[in-house]
Amino acid sequence: MEKLSNKTYAEIVAGGSHDQWKGPSVKTQQNTPQWMLKSFVGNLREGVDFEKVGEELVKGGMTMVRARFLGDSQVLLTPREGEAMEDIMKMNKGWFDNSFSSVSPWSHNYGVSYRIVWVRCFGLPLPAWNRDCFVKVIGELAKSATVVAVDEASLS
Repeated sequence: MEKLSNKTYAEIVAGGSHDQWKGPSVKTQQNTPQWMLKSFVGNLREGVDFEKVGEELVKGGMTMVRARFLGDSQVLLTPREGEAMEDIMKMNKGWFDNSFSSVSPWSHNYGVSYRIVWVRCFGLPLPAWNRDCFVKVIGELAKSATVVAVDEASLS
């Protein structure tokens, strides 16, 4: 623990330079499950949110498709066992055209530029549990991150 320094709590927790990764690195063999190879990625149209798509899949009787939010406006669409995504899209072309600006087969190259995540802060003194403090801590840990919301239980 550092004492008598001019660093903020967030600077101490972040630990130095943000320019390069100093955490652990892991090399692993890539393993893509078969269900992933059958999946497609859809880009949501402007004004369409993921929750609405999930509801409409159920309402429209398309329970043969599982939707997972990837981040940005991308949704991973996976057909249930024995189904082909291409056939499902042909039979429900109007719905897919209204919900997605594009739908294409998933590949290893897909990635998102942002994602909403939950962050836990351990060791933060109780008097500092407020939105302003959380915004500052997150801002120090990740320069491009922003706080979307703080749950009521944390604030109270």
